[in-house]
Amino acid sequence: MVLTKEDIIDKASCPTCGMKLPMFYKTNHAAKHKHKDMQFCSIHCLVDELHNNKKELSDIKVVDTKSLKFIDAKKAFYVVGSKKKATMSMISKYAFSSKDEAIGFSLAFDGEVMSYEDAYKEALKDFKKGKPQTHSRKTKSLSEYDLLYFSLNNPAMKKKKMGGMGHMHGGHSVKKPKWGAVATQKAYIAFGKDIQKKQCISKLPFDITAYDTAQEQLKSKLSSKKECDSFSFEVPKNGYYTLLATNKTIKNNTLFHRVAKLEYLRGKHGTDDKYTENSSDAVVNKDHKIDLIRLRDEREESFYYRHYTGDSLKFKALFNGKPLSNADVTIYINTGWAKTVKTDKNGIAAFKIIKDYFPKWSEFNRRHKGEFLIALNYRDNIKGELNSKKFDNTKYTLTYPASFYPSDSEYKSYGYGLILLTLTLLISGIIIYRYRKNRTKPFGELKHEELKHEQ
Repeated sequence: MVLTKEDIIDKASCPTCGMKLPMFYKTNHAAKHKHKDMQFCSIHCLVDELHNNKKELSDIKVVDTKSLKFIDAKKAFYVVGSKKKATMSMISKYAFSSKDEAIGFSLAFDGEVMSYEDAYKEALKDFKKGKPQTHSRKTKSLSEYDLLYFSLNNPAMKKKKMGGMGHMHGGHSVKKPKWGAVATQKAYIAFGKDIQKKQCISKLPFDITAYDTAQEQLKSKLSSKKECDSFSFEVPKNGYYTLLATNKTIKNNTLFHRVAKLEYLRGKHGTDDKYTENSSDAVVNKDHKIDLIRLRDEREESFYYRHYTGDSLKFKALFNGKPLSNADVTIYINTGWAKTVKTDKNGIAAFKIIKDYFPKWSEFNRRHKGEFLIALNYRDNIKGELNSKKFDNTKYTLTYPASFYPSDSEYKSYGYGLILLTLTLLISGIIIYRYRKNRTKPFGELKHEELKHEQ
């Protein structure tokens, strides 16, 4: 019988590497060898016995990360390459009995969902040329579970170039046109939940749709430079421009339908453009099955609107043009904070931008810009076909990036704090001065005696 977590005693060790089984129980594997039970700390050691030692093993099992019970390894769904610690390898491998649970784990901690056979192949790489397979997140390849999103900064550039006329709710420069030409804006496709370490995408097929301030379709131009796909579109007037990039791929009988959405607000001084009630209307694209609409704030009364710390954000999720309830919507802040909420019956999800900027008083910058990424996730079980390939279900993901600045209250609180500190130091100085002066001043009685003696 395979040992359970309760049955394992402190001395129970992996027969291959000697590591304690209870310490690495979530990655434990088990099998039968000549009718005897064997238990290993990881799939790494299991593969070592099967591949290198040519040991005949049957009835292979793995611990389900969710229930902590042993399940049939060949029917399990492995998440490979997550942020969680690995066992006997540089690349982590965790197993689940449910595909949905594996996907949820990969969304929270990265990694790719794959079958036992594929996880076995990954474990084999640990033994190539006698060296373990290393895994660098800087060179991480794109998987179907990665988030795709727009960035106004080139992820391949070491230093961000900041400008001042247009913004994804934050200052990014518009390319200055030649005399008589129309100004253009460039947006890059990136991936990775860590916004500060966003990575480039190159030569990935996208269906692109762009809309101008009047919600009319625009032409966009695709170019690939420095391994980054970028899209250029004209921005002749002040107002909101919307860009949508869609990618569809099929893997393991699942259609991955990913949409990257960008709402770009251009605000340039010295133009005749006037802000009206319809200037901030959001584009509702009926050609896309899934969409996420940012509900406008009452304060949006100009082309220079920005998000600030403490602001409340509301989004409405749509599926086939109707409110999408009980869907997961996650906000990722560039400092690493994240939060997931469910949409209500009206498809609404609400967030508040947290304070993530804590500089010294002398270093406070009112123009400090943070970034956040909103991701909508939804799955349906409708079967279909794409490019002659069949699929059993669809995983929808839509991303919406934006930026924000420190609120005025933060700046004022820093200012009040500085004033209070100055007053405190001033009063303390006066008190110390008076105290020292009184210490050196002769007493009245002593002065009287001195005068009397002189007479």
